[in-house]
Amino acid sequence: EIITCDWSSDVCSSDLVSIRKSKGGIVTKICNKKKGFTLTELLSAILIMMLLTGILAVGVQVGVKAYVKSVSLSEAQTLCSTLTTLVSDELRYAGTITVEADGKVRFFSQNFGGSSEGGVTFETDADGHITLGGSQVLSSRAYPYGLNASVELSYAESTKIFTAEIKVLSGAGNELASADFDVKPINR
Repeated sequence: EIITCDWSSDVCSSDLVSIRKSKGGIVTKICNKKKGFTLTELLSAILIMMLLTGILAVGVQVGVKAYVKSVSLSEAQTLCSTLTTLVSDELRYAGTITVEADGKVRFFSQNFGGSSEGGVTFETDADGHITLGGSQVLSSRAYPYGLNASVELSYAESTKIFTAEIKVLSGAGNELASADFDVKPINR
């Protein structure tokens, strides 16, 4: 931009800058630009901030989902390990084992009882928690994040060995952890 000066009045000016000539011949510059932001600048800044906030919110949501999935998977593995220990201990000390026509295995449990004729069996209740003889084997707090579990049990008379399969499922029904193992009862 070209600044025109009238040195007889000691002031040069344009839209942006004023130049003054002082008495000692020193030229000083004074900006006349108004302070503050235009409406366009403010709206642009707000738009950029909204975009950054939206990106940050999506990032946080993805992070939280990943965290919950990771913790849920870890809890499922812990629950599967706990149930594996509990089921194998019950089967190891099982007494009076009977296999019904439908394949359901019943046995006498030292911890949960059962008559010597009927016995008890592992089942899953309406909440997806493992029961033995109608009693929960673990408290409800052992099933966090809506986890469910199931136990499939079979018994081979010829080898006198139980085969158990434990599955831990998410609330949506996805399998998160499982364990297959064989147990030979001590009393046999």
